[in-house]
Amino acid sequence: MPETINASKARPVAPLTLEQIKGAMGKEVLARPKLSIGDVAAMLGVGPRTLSAVLKREWNGNFCSFVSDLRLAEAARLLRLHRYARFSAEQIGLMAGFASRQSFYPHFKEKYGCTPIEYRSRNINENKRPEDADY
Repeated sequence: MPETINASKARPVAPLTLEQIKGAMGKEVLARPKLSIGDVAAMLGVGPRTLSAVLKREWNGNFCSFVSDLRLAEAARLLRLHRYARFSAEQIGLMAGFASRQSFYPHFKEKYGCTPIEYRSRNINENKRPEDADY
C-alpha cells in the first residue's frame, strides 16, 4: 500500500501569484529565448504543474503565451525609448527574448495592430524624459 501524507503535518503554502511569477522573470530571465516552464518553476520553488495551474487560473493562459506577452510588453517599452532608437526592431525583439524576427514580428503585429517599426514611429516622441536621454 502506498505511503500517505498526513495533511495535518504539512505546512500551509501561500498561493503563488502572478506578481511573484513576474518578479521571478526579470529582464535577464525573459531575454533567454529557450526559457522553459521548468526553469521558472525551479526559481519559484514549485513544480511545473503548479506554475501551469496558476497561470491557467490567474491569467487564463499557458506558460508560452504568458512569456510571449511579457516579452511583447518589454519590446514595446524599448521601442518607445529614445536611447534604443539606434537598435533595429529586430534587435529589440532579440533583446526582449524572441528567438528570431520571424517569431517577433507576427506576435507584435497581432498584439499591437502594427509592425514594431510603425509602433516606434508612432510612440517614440511620447517618451522624451531626461532619464531617456541619449548619452
